[in-house]
Amino acid sequence: MGAIVQRMPDENGIRIILCHGEFDAHTSPLLDKELREAARERVGRVILDVSQISFADSTFLSVLITGHRALTLILAGPLPHRFARLLALTRLDTHLHITPTLTAAAEHP
Repeated sequence: MGAIVQRMPDENGIRIILCHGEFDAHTSPLLDKELREAARERVGRVILDVSQISFADSTFLSVLITGHRALTLILAGPLPHRFARLLALTRLDTHLHITPTLTAAAEHP
């Protein structure tokens, strides 16, 4: 299937990035590039809409961890069941900022 990473226009220091599809070693660099660019541009907050992710592997998780260390990164759901389970199994759900919706992510402090 592949992956789509789409950056929306920044608003009030917030960048929204939409993630859709399957993220593995071949497609996760698409997101990594966007997060590195946001860090270089000193974007205040980055919201990842992960509600349309159908697959994610350890490469994708590594990109999330790196992004979390460099930025104020918020994952916006609703999280697909398999992705939520992966975050729970790796205990990343206790370290990453996760909100149930894009609206809640935008309101997150």
